[in-house]
Amino acid sequence: MNLNHKNILITGGSIGIGLELAKQLSSEGARVLICARNIKPLEKAKNEYPKLEIAKCDVTDIGQVEQLVAKAESLFGGID
Repeated sequence: MNLNHKNILITGGSIGIGLELAKQLSSEGARVLICARNIKPLEKAKNEYPKLEIAKCDVTDIGQVEQLVAKAESLFGGID
């Protein structure tokens, strides 16, 4: 599968399976935005993998989710 220039959003992307998935997709050419509730793990992920974009977001808060989607649209022009 060709992931070049695909726009992907991963919730819970700062650690564990989410981060591993983000790294893999990014290495295959996708543009990846990861989010999590805590900023420190997100910043660590960004420092280790500069291609990743990050956003602090609690997905139980609809306002924060709307801001997250707006950020993805601003960065990438949308989400695939």
